[in-house]
Amino acid sequence: MKVTTLSIPDILLIEPTVFRDDRGFFFESFNQADF
Repeated sequence: MKVTTLSIPDILLIEPTVFRDDRGFFFESFNQADF
């Protein structure tokens, strides 16, 4: 997961890690431990 601080105070851009292969893609949209 990539977390980027934006120029607006207290706002974060959170981008999930995407895992791709020949079948398509998968990403974990929520993980309680990460948040």
